[in-house]
Amino acid sequence: MDNKEASLKEIINIVKDAVSKEAYSAAFFCALSLPDICSQIEYKRKQGEKKYYIKWYDEFIFKYEVPNYDDDKWDNMRNIDKLDGEFIYLLRCKLFHEGELYHKELDKLIRNKFQKEYEDKKINLEFDLNAEFDSFGYYDSSWKPDEITIRIRLNQKNLTNKLIWTSEGLIRKRRGLDNN
Repeated sequence: MDNKEASLKEIINIVKDAVSKEAYSAAFFCALSLPDICSQIEYKRKQGEKKYYIKWYDEFIFKYEVPNYDDDKWDNMRNIDKLDGEFIYLLRCKLFHEGELYHKELDKLIRNKFQKEYEDKKINLEFDLNAEFDSFGYYDSSWKPDEITIRIRLNQKNLTNKLIWTSEGLIRKRRGLDNN
């Protein structure tokens, strides 16, 4: 196991310890660094870079969030789930550098992503990073046909666990490659 993998394993253990103590905000804070380290390992980089953080998250987590079935019932979900690597990276930056989980730049990013899907409507955004569970939805009303409200609920523990499991998968994958 090289130094990066050892660092990754150590951070995973720190995050797991925080989760076991129900310190979900602390776990979430630390877990947001996992894609950075994983991208360095996966793409053989000496240090983290925004584009590789985003690429790793999109490739190993986001593309599995909403299945790409030819079923119409998933279309609305794909239109709503915009929490991709770019969003997670910006969330990480705001938290690490400004101490905030939510910031107007996150709001702007999400609005811009939704505006592509709902060009003719005003986007109202309800965003909660402290939800009890993850959910994505939207509603509009007949009395305001030119507006749509997008509701995004994100549970820190769920995202933390996704980051842990995916990071552990990278370690398992590398061990499998090393044993061959």
